[in-house]
Amino acid sequence: MRTLGVVLALVLTLTGCSSDPVPMHYDKQFADRLDEVRDNARTVRFKDLVPGEWDRVQIFLGPHTQQWVEDKIGQPLDTGEYVFDTEGNILVFWNGDEVERLLGTVGRLLAEGEFTGNATVTGEKDGTVRISG
Repeated sequence: MRTLGVVLALVLTLTGCSSDPVPMHYDKQFADRLDEVRDNARTVRFKDLVPGEWDRVQIFLGPHTQQWVEDKIGQPLDTGEYVFDTEGNILVFWNGDEVERLLGTVGRLLAEGEFTGNATVTGEKDGTVRISG
């Protein structure tokens, strides 16, 4: 019986962190900074647009269901104000194997893909935004 208790405690310890829902929200300031980069055809580091302790970002094009995103990232979501039937972006910022932050945008501002923490964002003269890295 004691062995079962130790095993159960170990399982709960190892899985406890990943079962907490990751909060997701809209970031108007991020969208405004991205618009400024696009409108002025500038190049900036992605980390200057979204500071934090992240080393890669996954970008998905909406709409998707909450379940689809949870399956992709392997963690439950606390969706807060986010609406999954929006034609926008879902940005998943990772620090190693942990989700650092989730952002949603209104409108498809960025192309889908996975990029490193060293990525740059470039506003093009045709009004699009390109991510490299």
